[in-house]
Amino acid sequence: MKKITFFIIILFSFNTYAANWLTSLEDAKELALGTNKFILVDFWATWCAPCKAMDAESWSDPEIEALMQNFVPVKIDMDHERNVARKYGVRAIPDIFILNGNGDVVFHNKGYMSRAQVAQLLKDYSLQTSFVQMESIAYFKSQKYHTALRLARKYQDFSLYLEGDVQRNILQLSEIYLKDAGKLLKKKQSNYDWVSQQIELLEFVPMLYSGDYDKVAGNLEKSFESEEIKDKNLSLYYYLKYCSSKGMGSDKRSKWKENLSQHDTSEEFIQKAKILFGEI
Repeated sequence: MKKITFFIIILFSFNTYAANWLTSLEDAKELALGTNKFILVDFWATWCAPCKAMDAESWSDPEIEALMQNFVPVKIDMDHERNVARKYGVRAIPDIFILNGNGDVVFHNKGYMSRAQVAQLLKDYSLQTSFVQMESIAYFKSQKYHTALRLARKYQDFSLYLEGDVQRNILQLSEIYLKDAGKLLKKKQSNYDWVSQQIELLEFVPMLYSGDYDKVAGNLEKSFESEEIKDKNLSLYYYLKYCSSKGMGSDKRSKWKENLSQHDTSEEFIQKAKILFGEI
């Protein structure tokens, strides 16, 4: 894997590159990590009439060009970059993706998009991703269970500040890294028990942030007993129990909030609960 030369990336980021599409996804990934932007990918071909229509009607539109400054834009000719097209399952074009700096899918739309649709898409995903930069770069450099796990958790935290489809897609992105963490974690590792349990608990977070409190509460009840929870996972467990008890009686909520307060000495999860419930 190529070493990221951040000095070059940062210098390049000051150029008005958005109107000039890149053609290398690998270059785009490094630039996205260095500039805290998502990657906008347009799979196309010279023979594609809808692609030419999008070039004329959308990509050359002044409003769209201005919005594209918030992204690292890449055009990929599917005839010349067949391996890349195959990796992303591209079979018909135009095919529009928004990727993160590690090349994982944030958003995907098959087929022609109108100028209005493109404008709305770019407005929705014009996100500054500095919140996840450190963990994203660590994962980019070394794909280990701990870098995947930290990135998954960071995307879950990031989603707390988002809404609607954008939040759901960011949470789906976090699930990709949770699965990676589970695959990369080996049973021979001394911390396997508590890390694997943490991954299991974190799998409830997307459901929780989507507002399925009763479902989270029911599944937690079936899957875990309090005495089974490892010490390092108690704050996370009580956070899930407290947040998912939103629709329950005040006695139960008070019990889980008290347990959370006792174990969450850094107040990391207490702050997340306040954000989740709009108390901040």
